[in-house]
Amino acid sequence: MKYKVIGTGSSGNALLLENGVLVDCGVGYKELAGEVIGLVLLTHRHSDHFKIPTIKKLAQDHPMVRFACPGYLAEDLVKECKVQTKRVDIIEEGQTYDYGLASIRSFPLEHDVPNVGWIIEINSESVLYMTDTGTTDHLTGSEFCGLDYYFIEANYDEQELEERMRKKFEAGEFAYESRVKRTHLSRQQADEFVSFYARDDSKVINLHRHEEKKEKKVHEEADPPSLMGLLHPVDIKEETYQSGEDERIRKDTQTDSEVGMV
Repeated sequence: MKYKVIGTGSSGNALLLENGVLVDCGVGYKELAGEVIGLVLLTHRHSDHFKIPTIKKLAQDHPMVRFACPGYLAEDLVKECKVQTKRVDIIEEGQTYDYGLASIRSFPLEHDVPNVGWIIEINSESVLYMTDTGTTDHLTGSEFCGLDYYFIEANYDEQELEERMRKKFEAGEFAYESRVKRTHLSRQQADEFVSFYARDDSKVINLHRHEEKKEKKVHEEADPPSLMGLLHPVDIKEETYQSGEDERIRKDTQTDSEVGMV
């Protein structure tokens, strides 16, 4: 399956899958320029996932695009983003909806606002999208087993986070990291989830990875990793397929925000 990680992290999230399925819309509109989009799947109200000006412009410029979302986002889509009611599909958790270009199913996530993840099937390939959740303990069942792609948050390393918190507490400083532990998934939690549910040849793409400020680097890699050899899957910040090729260009992006991680 071809896909493009247009944005990931607190600077904005958007994943474009084959057949024009866009998951999350938290990037600037220019980042979507030239992309063919037929269906938008939304997760929660935070602006790095739900960017009102972008959604509004997308709806205006592309009158055939449909928007699928949980019920709690429908009013925001209609009133704030000016999306026509007839183009908004309210998705009930656990129910499968077939759009032709993809079938979709949502599941609940634990964040500081209502949030969902998605299981998507496109051309007989299955995808899990899960980010901005403090735990996966509530997620059980065969629907998570043996999927082809796992796009999963791996926001921080637990030991590194604890060390940063310890230093800030000792210095009498506020540690935003205490919120992060409740609202985001660690690399260790992500590893545990995919190790339990994924096949040996499933592709694992880590999203929403927190990075300390550093010089940006460009990485090239021929293929995303399978579960074999995993405990530290690749952290893809941006991925672009060149037309007609399988080559991907990866570019690190900063994921810090005003609260550190969102």
